[in-house]
Order: sequence, then structure tokens, then C-alpha cells
Amino acid sequence: MLDKHGLQKNTFLTQIYETRMKWAKPYFMNVFCAKMTSTQRSKSANHLLKGYVPPGSPMHLFVRQYEKMQFDRDSEESYQEKRTKLGGVVLAQNLPIEIHASKIYTRAMFENFGEMLYEGGSYVLVEVVPRREYIARHVKKDSQDKWCKNEFLVQVNELADEYKCECEMFGHFGMVCSHALKVMI
Repeated sequence: MLDKHGLQKNTFLTQIYETRMKWAKPYFMNVFCAKMTSTQRSKSANHLLKGYVPPGSPMHLFVRQYEKMQFDRDSEESYQEKRTKLGGVVLAQNLPIEIHASKIYTRAMFENFGEMLYEGGSYVLVEVVPRREYIARHVKKDSQDKWCKNEFLVQVNELADEYKCECEMFGHFGMVCSHALKVMI
């Protein structure tokens, strides 16, 4: 923008560009956030650290406690992965995509996937562009609240094996939405 409009010498625009990492929404666009906004993520990290590091701690204590926190988090993650492998999963529909999801998601995430798969049954598809664009329309569209969105555009790129839904659930949460699942099935 600076080059296009010849504004390289504008101090305000130069300064604001140099602090672009502080622009939370644009800077973190298309960054996986695990159901958190950037503010929530920051507050969550602060809360987690406060449980390990007392206020006003010297640097050596901070580093020691931070390493302990990392160890505890890694242990919990390993426990959840082991629990998933040992406990197994229950397939509800025995679809190839469900079998694949059972191998890549932890037990808790697979349960969420199962809910999305179930919700996908509440949508009918309208093919807009053959094999490229679909509208997933909720079957109870008329009985839903007026403010509730009932139609979602799902775009398919077969060459890249990608599905993109306008709800952006996958980009934000890392979970495939019910609309895209309906198209996949």
C-alpha cells in the first residue's frame, strides 16, 4: 500500500506497519487458535503461568518453574495420547472418514468429531457448481431462530483435496465442520 500510493515517507503509516504484530485479528488470521481468541489465549497463558510462578520471582526461579510447567503439560498430553490408544474408540457409522479421524484425533477430539458427523445429518446439499461448490442447508431452516445462519457455502478443490466452508471452523478450531463433512460423505 505504501509503494502503490507513494506513502513511504508518511511517519504514521510507517510506524503502524512496524507494530503490525500487535494487530491481533489481522496478524493472527488463518492461525490455529484452539477455540481461543488472541486475548483469551494471552489470558490463558498468563493464568497458567501464575499457577507455577509466584509474582515478583527472580529470573532463575521463573525459568525453573516454566520448565516444570512445560514438563507437566507434556506429561498430560502424553497421558491423553496413551489413553486414546489404549481405550480405543467407538465407531458410530463405520465410514472411511470416521475411521481416519479415529486414528488422528485424541479421544476427546474424536468425540467432538462424532458430534459434527451427527450434525451433518441435519443438512441437505444443493450443488451450485458441479463437484466444486455446494450449499449445505439445514433441514429445519424455518424452525430455527431468525439470527441463526442456516446455509453454508462449501467449496471443494479436488486437485488439492481441500474443503473450505464459510463457517471457518477448521481454520479456527482445527475440527472439520458438519457442513464440510456432509459434502465429503
